Amino acid sequence: MKKILSQLQNPFKSVKPAGGAPTTHESVAAEGAAQSLLFEIDEQLSGQIIGWLVANAEKRLSFVIDDEVSVAIELNQRRPDVAVALGVDELCGFATILPRHLFDDRLHEVAVVETDQVSGHFSCLGVRQVRLRASAGAIAYIEYVERHSISGWANVPAGSELVCRVGEGMLEEPLTSPRRDVDNHLLLPTRTAIGFSFPVPATFQWQDDDVVEIVARHNGSELTLGENSLVNAPLAKPSGQIDGLSKDTVFGWATATSQGNFAVRLDGETVLPLNTSIDRPDVAEVFRTGDEAVGFELPLLDGFLDTETVRVELLFVSDSEPIVCDEKILSATISGDVPTPTHQLPARRRRAAVVCWDLAHNPAGRALVLYQILELLFDEVTLIGPMFPRFGTSVWAPIAENENLNIVTGVVDGFSDLEAFANEAASQSFDFVWLCKPRYPTLFIGLTIWERCQPTIMLDIDDYEFAFFKERQINGEASALLSSLRSDQVHLADLAGTTLAHSVIGAFDHVTVSNPSLQSIFGGTIVAHSRDESQFDAALFDRQALRASSGLPIEAKVVVFVGTVRRHKGVLEIARAIGKSSRSDLRLLVAGTFEDDRIREEIEEAACGRAILLSDVSFSELPTVLAMGDLVCLPQDASAETSYYQLPSKVADALAFGMSVLLNDLAPFENLKDIPGVFFRQDDESLEAALDRVLESAIDKERVRETFLSRFSHSSNAMRVSAMTDTGRRRASSFDHATAFPQIMGRTSKHLISKIHRKHVDASQRDLVILWKQVDSGLFGRRVDMVAEYLVRDGHFDRVIIIDHPLSLAGFRDLEKRAASMPLSNASIVLSRFVGKYFGHFDKASLVQRSFVYSNRSEMLFGRRLPSFTELKSSFQAFFDEVGLSAGASLLVCPYVECLDELLAAAKFDAVFADLIDDEREFATTEERRRLVEASYGKAISSSSAVFTNNERMRETFSSFCDAEKIHVVPNGVERHSLSADEVIRVRPSVPGGPVIGYVGNLRDRVDASLISYLARTLPHATIVLVGPTGGNASIEQLAEIENVVLTGALTYEDSTRIAAGFDIAIMPHRINELTGSMNPLKFVLYRELGLPIVSTAVSNLLGGTAEGVILTSDDPKEFTRGVSMMLERLKTGEVKVEPLPSGFYWSARVAEIAEIMGEFTDLKKERQSGLEEEQEQFNTGTFLQA
Repeated sequence: MKKILSQLQNPFKSVKPAGGAPTTHESVAAEGAAQSLLFEIDEQLSGQIIGWLVANAEKRLSFVIDDEVSVAIELNQRRPDVAVALGVDELCGFATILPRHLFDDRLHEVAVVETDQVSGHFSCLGVRQVRLRASAGAIAYIEYVERHSISGWANVPAGSELVCRVGEGMLEEPLTSPRRDVDNHLLLPTRTAIGFSFPVPATFQWQDDDVVEIVARHNGSELTLGENSLVNAPLAKPSGQIDGLSKDTVFGWATATSQGNFAVRLDGETVLPLNTSIDRPDVAEVFRTGDEAVGFELPLLDGFLDTETVRVELLFVSDSEPIVCDEKILSATISGDVPTPTHQLPARRRRAAVVCWDLAHNPAGRALVLYQILELLFDEVTLIGPMFPRFGTSVWAPIAENENLNIVTGVVDGFSDLEAFANEAASQSFDFVWLCKPRYPTLFIGLTIWERCQPTIMLDIDDYEFAFFKERQINGEASALLSSLRSDQVHLADLAGTTLAHSVIGAFDHVTVSNPSLQSIFGGTIVAHSRDESQFDAALFDRQALRASSGLPIEAKVVVFVGTVRRHKGVLEIARAIGKSSRSDLRLLVAGTFEDDRIREEIEEAACGRAILLSDVSFSELPTVLAMGDLVCLPQDASAETSYYQLPSKVADALAFGMSVLLNDLAPFENLKDIPGVFFRQDDESLEAALDRVLESAIDKERVRETFLSRFSHSSNAMRVSAMTDTGRRRASSFDHATAFPQIMGRTSKHLISKIHRKHVDASQRDLVILWKQVDSGLFGRRVDMVAEYLVRDGHFDRVIIIDHPLSLAGFRDLEKRAASMPLSNASIVLSRFVGKYFGHFDKASLVQRSFVYSNRSEMLFGRRLPSFTELKSSFQAFFDEVGLSAGASLLVCPYVECLDELLAAAKFDAVFADLIDDEREFATTEERRRLVEASYGKAISSSSAVFTNNERMRETFSSFCDAEKIHVVPNGVERHSLSADEVIRVRPSVPGGPVIGYVGNLRDRVDASLISYLARTLPHATIVLVGPTGGNASIEQLAEIENVVLTGALTYEDSTRIAAGFDIAIMPHRINELTGSMNPLKFVLYRELGLPIVSTAVSNLLGGTAEGVILTSDDPKEFTRGVSMMLERLKTGEVKVEPLPSGFYWSARVAEIAEIMGEFTDLKKERQSGLEEEQEQFNTGTFLQA
């Protein structure tokens, strides 16, 4: 621990706080070890440690492993067992990801370190020796032990049976259900977490000291997944719900328990016990609690109904502190009888819906894919769609056979039927709705639901719907088309309705498409047709037995086609090729619905007896058919327009089973060309020749399967859309309802008035978003930090939101490595701050800071699925919705940045500005990199109304990008500092009584190491203190070998300032070159504000470089050293006078200048208010957005 604490607590050699003795890391370690630590690691699972920790919630917590790796601890898991045993907050559990190399079956030193978020002080709470197991896959966790059941969750090996052993007894046949909360928060090796509840018979005998074991049985062997003693097992947390208020009575339900009683607390004061009960069969059905779920009715006392609302809390009262099970603010004006229980889930669950325009035929296939993806993200999913008699009056067979689907459907034959069906669907409340296919019925039902409950809404497009219509011409305005639909003059699924549906696609912020061809038309995120990886897996089937039972030779090469057999899909062409082939082992296996009997006969005839045609195969039987195949061939008819926009689900089918795929080279398949096992038919190549070529080509089935898992599985798609489905805050802005409603519904949305109201509220707040070019905002007092602080402090903006430049996951891992291996870099404190910003730990009312991580490989970080770079737009949108970005926000971008397009697309900014701080082109090491940086500057400058920079040279340099008058020079400034003697930190001189000469700033590439070395060796009685990150610069780090040189490493702005205030002389030994010529050094004005004599090389852009108390030299080591010696002599004789800074040098003045220029482009309040009043008048008169 000494090494890590020396870095955290005292990173310089020896520091003596004013008025006290030196603080050493040994004393800190001793002090930390003395503290009591309530901390346990219960389990290890797939790169994580799971346990609990009781600590001060107001301080940041970290694990430090082996004095090298530091990882943040998030106490975000509920641990009722710990809460009951120790009387602490339930939210004390953690599931912390550690680097995988630490799991090596060896003992590791794990220290818990806490950080005061105000002072930044670190202390060690305690150290444990922990053996981190190399494999930790199968696991079970017992959450609750009740009189009637034992429940929890388990990560069960495939094909295993789960049982529970209690002492000498055995419980079997548990009630199970998916546990997606576990899947989403713990990185399980496979998505196989299930919840279990073992019913305990009334006759079952157990003892208090019995051990409960959760056991997996597999092929006659047993594996213990988890165990706990009944004495230590957590008791079931009491639960209940306040359903409502009727007349003068509160009613609800609670679960009975022998450990305490329930009561109701009114307005936080009056507590009334619950002594009566009624049957609640709906609760018993959902929770399977038998007769232990009771309903209650509690008459209120006189006086509580005199106010408009009453706050009602349901309490569980026992020997410990009361537990609040539910809380409601109820209206005291409601009247009526107590309603009959509705059998809906008593607890709040996240609910999603998929809406499809018809469930009687194959459009429902795509809807099923979306449904199954959402099952991985939500607690409940509902499939909603009508059935038009034209296509059938029974649910499409592959869906009808699945008894586990939650379906809302009905026959619809006209507009009035559609309206009634939509209202029925909207009687349920949803958090998220995914609209499948831009057809009129889909949009009408979706908008009806949205108007009732305002869910996040997203549109999915997997076909070019117009390709299904031979006649494309349609006449008439939107109002005329609507009239024809409402009067049933045209079918709701025909061209008129489809045209209206397509007219509002642009109103949706979130669009998904199935392939690149559709993406080129509609944009959006690609969500390919995917399959459930747990069912579509060759390892689950006996291929030889299946072939034998189907009449297929074991050694045959089988081409498989599954699905609806239509002529444009090329099945007949495959049959002809197989019939002509000289290969006697070639077979065609077709399983699906035939367009007509004639095509069935033609296939049999063309294949010359080599085809096996199966009758309709259910969707559940589909994997069985695929397991028999070697190749999926899709020779889509290039003359059919639909072929240019469809990516058949057969591609996912084939890849799931490690099969080869043969395709014609069509636009929808463009992004499949890098996939192993996917082959394309060559120009002028016959199909029989192509089949022979593919079948003779060896493929790596495991690689094909891996590609399926990463790109075509339900899990990978769920990761892609998870940010867009985030409903932590309702996003009514997920589509423009003001545009969509008139086109589809023929009227304005009933919620438009509330939208106008929100605009009024937003207009009164002025937000500024700053996109910073690096990941270190909030640490070092850089220009971006000062601009943000003073824009808010001096009232120029109400709030500033700083977004650090997003890091790739690889970049984040590199930052972790540097934090562990480069103690003199800034990586450690940048990492700590970055993670804090990632979770919003530093947010304040007037200043919000956020960091982002992305990955293009569908990866996770801290239990969160990462967006790809192209999905950052959605991540930014979700973040802006989370923080409530004002309608009139502005943007200040500090290039070089790579994600400006994504940020500009995420919000509508009133004005955009740029601040050019350094010329990043000078850091470019290749010509390609320089071009990228230059393009970024061009984009930022061209997007901006005004551009700022900190010196005249930068203005001249970038004047080639725009008119020079557009660029405003606002130099860097300084804060006013008045440090007391106790706040100043003076580094102990290496020679008693000797001077301390110091530098504060980045040491990576601008400081001359040879100059500093010469200075230190020439003046051995002086102590040279270098405060700042070295960035791995070996020549700088080697200076630590000189006895009178102190390297502190990176420190925060506050600590750096306190140390600088203890210098006798401040130096700025910069190289004089192109790089430093474009800088406007902040440290120079900081030195002057602190009243320090300064010796600096004569670099450009020094503010007040000729002031008294400043000596400028060349970058020659001898001349610079003479300048320092001269300043030391002046100090001895008292001749040094430091000239005070002019008032215009302070940040308040600098930022006021920036704000004044911004105001020329952002003072739009009056115009916005006028526009809102006009919009309100249009709404009142019914003329708003007429179709």
